[in-house]
Amino acid sequence: MLFRSYYNKVTQRYELNVAVEALNSGSAGNTDSYTIKTISSGADSDFLVENPNPVEFGTDIEPNHDLAARTQLGLYADTGTEGGYARTAISVLGVQGVKIEKAGDSLMWRDYESTLQEHIGGKVDVYIQGVKIRQVSDQIAFSYSSGTGGISGEEFSIINVVSFQFKSNNSRVTAHTPIFEVSRVYNATRAAAYDLTGYQIIGDGDTVDLNETLPTNVSIGLASSDIIRVDYKFRSSDVFVLKNQPVENVVSVTGQLSGPLTPDNYELVKLQDPVQEGGSTIATDGIRIMFANNLPVTDFQSIIDESHILIQGINEPLDKIGVDIQSIIVTSSDKTVTYVRDADYTVDPGDQVTATSIKMIETGRIISGQTVLASYVAIENFTVVYTTNGLLGDVQTQVDLMKHACADAIVKRSVQNSIDFIMTIVPKLGVTNFEELSSKIGTAVSNYITQLDIGVSLTQGEVVHVIQSVPDVDYVVLPFIKMAKSDGSFIVRDDVGSPTFEVYNEGLATAYITVASVLSYKTIDKGGPENLFRGVFEDNLPLVLQSDPLDVAGGAGRAYIQADGRDRKSVM
Repeated sequence: MLFRSYYNKVTQRYELNVAVEALNSGSAGNTDSYTIKTISSGADSDFLVENPNPVEFGTDIEPNHDLAARTQLGLYADTGTEGGYARTAISVLGVQGVKIEKAGDSLMWRDYESTLQEHIGGKVDVYIQGVKIRQVSDQIAFSYSSGTGGISGEEFSIINVVSFQFKSNNSRVTAHTPIFEVSRVYNATRAAAYDLTGYQIIGDGDTVDLNETLPTNVSIGLASSDIIRVDYKFRSSDVFVLKNQPVENVVSVTGQLSGPLTPDNYELVKLQDPVQEGGSTIATDGIRIMFANNLPVTDFQSIIDESHILIQGINEPLDKIGVDIQSIIVTSSDKTVTYVRDADYTVDPGDQVTATSIKMIETGRIISGQTVLASYVAIENFTVVYTTNGLLGDVQTQVDLMKHACADAIVKRSVQNSIDFIMTIVPKLGVTNFEELSSKIGTAVSNYITQLDIGVSLTQGEVVHVIQSVPDVDYVVLPFIKMAKSDGSFIVRDDVGSPTFEVYNEGLATAYITVASVLSYKTIDKGGPENLFRGVFEDNLPLVLQSDPLDVAGGAGRAYIQADGRDRKSVM
């Protein structure tokens, strides 16, 4: 029976875990998960190899800049002070910069008590600059949540008379909330119901495609003026919080039934405020699966007669995760006896990431060591491969070791934005290799910006000084044509002051709009993509962002951000 200990029920193969050591020293020996695929020596060529976890912790010689920073902070003895936290963070190899936000600082909002409407202190945010990218993977059992609505007799639009395709007019049915079951398609004009055999859900999960060649459907027929009514259910898409935080990027999503999904089928969701817990090791970044290109399949799998050996006192995990526990049937190996739940065995429910297990009851009819067969229904399993900044976890570990007993300190990734420059630079006489000179200037400016402390402002004068220190540069024409944050930059708590508002529209509440643009930077409607954090705050309290500007008047405490930099808000 020893061989059973090497069987992985999730991958359905025999596996042996072994320790490895990189041949190359330093960070060059680190590699992401699922990148080791071949065995060069020491084992039979028939064996396969993979690394579900990254190979990490290889470190390089410390740069002089980092050493100097640690030396300066070595003067702080009390670990509970601002300098003590900074000293601890900068001591971790790979950290290039640190900024501590404590009680009273402009970006400390975790200590704000909304009921008291005041900061109560007791918290520390440690922002760091530096990356140690790790590629990891999670196994999830995806399914759309239980139906958010069963709709009967809704009128659908006919979008293709020849192919018998009908589209929902329900605004709540989207790629995020697609149709998952159709029970009836009725032609009210012809007083007949179509044959649903082999129907498909297409488009953005909002269109029903019938088989127009079926005899019943041919007999009923279809005209563009017909009235079509459909009974159906639609579902909401879950956001799966991934295990390693914060998430930098989703690399791939692969389903057991659907296969590899395209980027149209998923998006990274980062909805936490960066001055709260967003961007930290306790963030809740996740992935949302969406319906596109007829994927994912999201079918339930019927698992029949899965063999398990039950041992007294041991939970035996089922092979699939995402199990409908009400569907579990356990029988003897010859299928002559069907065992009774809670009399012969118990079920320990799993969830979307944890296996469901069964356990024999000592007083039941199952004998320890007996082989049983389990049949059940499970939803599709997905593997999500993604990257995270492992440096934050390293720093958080050190901070947890040094902080005072009651201190609430979390490590966060500093918000990093790129800068666009357009300027005219005049080279010295005789310079002919302008491409090389441009590269030298770019490197010098980049190196200068990189060594700046977190949150420090950058001026044109500083940039000019750096550029003129590059050999073969004569002078820089002022002012610059452009020096601004790049498109896609994230602006934290842009202070709009006390702007002037005018009435925009009336509803259950009155909606107001600022007379002029109040934002320091241009944006897009809604203030950015809906899968990323955005916010409007009044008296330090967040307003509820709306997807449609007309909805702001639907209740008090609502807001909308316009692309022109004007804000809308509502009051009773």
